[in-house]
Parts: sequence; structure tokens; C-alpha cells
Amino acid sequence: MIEKLQRVGMRNDAACAATGGGISPPINPRDVLAGDDGGGFVAANLFDNSFGRVEDHHNPSLAIIANTCPADFAKNAIDDFAICANYKLMKDLHNEQRRWLSAKLADRGRGAAGKLAAHLRIRADAISRILNPDARKETRRISLEELIGMAEFFGEEPPGLRAARAKAADARGRAEAKITTVPLLDSVPAGKLNSPLSQLPLDDVPLLAFADLGRGDFIALTVQGDSMDRISPDRSTIVINKSERELVSNRPYVFSIRGEVTFKLWKANPPRLEPFSTNPVHEPIYLKSKAEGERFVVGRVKRTVLDL
Repeated sequence: MIEKLQRVGMRNDAACAATGGGISPPINPRDVLAGDDGGGFVAANLFDNSFGRVEDHHNPSLAIIANTCPADFAKNAIDDFAICANYKLMKDLHNEQRRWLSAKLADRGRGAAGKLAAHLRIRADAISRILNPDARKETRRISLEELIGMAEFFGEEPPGLRAARAKAADARGRAEAKITTVPLLDSVPAGKLNSPLSQLPLDDVPLLAFADLGRGDFIALTVQGDSMDRISPDRSTIVINKSERELVSNRPYVFSIRGEVTFKLWKANPPRLEPFSTNPVHEPIYLKSKAEGERFVVGRVKRTVLDL
């Protein structure tokens, strides 16, 4: 699409030069954005329906931007089309809600607006602003809580209430899913293999909250030692996903070998647990095979956190 805009811009510049210079003629967004996949046609129609075509308004400023910065113009134009399309949908819904509310209040007769305002616990003039169709004067959108209140008051669902409820529920679900509580179990001796995982019940350990961990079965451990200090310094906290136990070379894992726990990078050739440290004294732990490593793996280290 950007390449097509550039070609249109070059054609306009050539036409401008042939006629003796000056500002290139306004670009038709349908010429610019009408791609073979149809996406450009939709964008051009959104432009037409939302705020008019360029050649209809003869907007020289937009033509200058399109011809001098074609790539930027294409990117910004697509964003603007999406914004304007969403604005138009919201405006249409608001108009539909206003007409619905006006009809319902008319059916209830005199005093209905005041009673509705009292039910919604808002000022009476707020109802007037909701009903106001003149964009030049003060208007007011209806909140989700007010839509629910109107449904209770009139015994009928207002336009847009079902979609608004679904959107709010989806937003709450995404927010809740992004926060994961993780038990902080024990310390990992990243320098020496000398301490097994503690067997404390989860009810007796502190819980840490992390955002955007994704799916998994998580535990948190505190690092002791400097054998992994390039990514996890001493006393940092690491979050381990116990659901990820398939070893991938160069990724960090926690291993439990004969009751002793360590935090290392997995290296496939030769199979080994590799330190990642600024301290040269640390040496790798060699294993017979990847299968042996996967018998020892506790989980992949998903995140490291260090409080200063």
C-alpha cells in the first residue's frame, strides 16, 4: 500500500512538473489506497463516508503531505481511517440511543425525565444533554451504568447495552488474566548444588503478583550465588514455569539433580548445564543426553526480578 502511494505521488509530481511546477493536484485516496486485496477500497470508503474525499474538498495541505512524505502519509491515513470509522459507529449508536430514550420518555408523559434522573442518581439537566441532538451545544454520552439503569426503569434493553456489557466483561477478564500470583518457595543455589527445594505447604509461603506471565504453572525462587549473574544477580527472584520442561538450547532452566537444585542455561552440544556468569570460576555440569537433562528439569525460567 505504501508503494502504491509512492507511485501515485510520483505520478502527481510528474504531472505537476509537466504543467510548469507548483503544488501537485490533490490526491484521490481511492487511487492511493484501492489495493487488489480490497482493504484499500474499504479504507477509501471510510474516508469518503467520514470526512469527504480529498478532491471534493481540494485540500492542498493533505496533497502536499501525500506527495512529499508518501510513506508517512500512508501510515497515518490508515490510522485516521480506523479512528474515523470507530467515531462514526459510536456517533450512530449515540443517535440511536437518544432516539430510543426520547420515545420512551414521551410514552411515559410529563415528569418522566425527572423520575429517570432520580432513578439514575444524576441531575435532571443531564437527561437534557443526553437528548440534545445539536452538536454545537453541550451533549452527553450514556455510561454503561446508566444504560443498565435505563433498562431497569423502562423494562426494556436500550440499544448497545448488550454489546457494552460484553465489552466490559471482556476487559475485566483480560485484566484479571494478566495478573498471576506465584508462590515464593525457596532459594536456588546458583553457585553450588547444596540445597533441595523446600517442602513447605503453599498456604505457608508468601505470594508474589506478576503481570503478563501467560499460561503455566509457576513458582518463584530466590537466587543465591553468582553463577548466573549476567541475567539473574545474587538475591534476585526468578519465576519458573513448571509446565515448560522440554529443553531448548540457550534457555535458562532450574534443575533438581539428586535432591540438589541449580539454575543454569541448557546447552545441547555437548549436553550440559552452563553457567552464565562474570565469575570465571564456575564450570558447566555435563550430562549424558538431553533425555537425562529433561528428567532433572523443574521448569523454564520465565522472568527474573531484582529489587534495588
